[in-house]
Amino acid sequence: MALFAKHLAKSLNARYVDTILLKSINTKTQVFQSREERFHSVANSFYAKNLSTIDGKHVLLVDDVITTGATIEACALILNSGSRIRLSLATIAITHSIFR
Repeated sequence: MALFAKHLAKSLNARYVDTILLKSINTKTQVFQSREERFHSVANSFYAKNLSTIDGKHVLLVDDVITTGATIEACALILNSGSRIRLSLATIAITHSIFR
């Protein structure tokens, strides 16, 4: 996913930053989990550093595949918790289960 994000940033003439939103623990596969189970699984697996550096900025959050949106939601909540940002999302694919 980092390669996708780096190329996307380059094509948008934007800065790629991977030092603000960090993963604190590796989560188990979420393939057979419901949306609620997925959210609880990832809710505490991310943390932010130096949120002040993105305060007032437009941030593009990139994920490779969105299935239920739990990971994106958890990341967005963290990013929005400590800064005033405008948040957009880019993804390669969205699976049909997000629409259920």
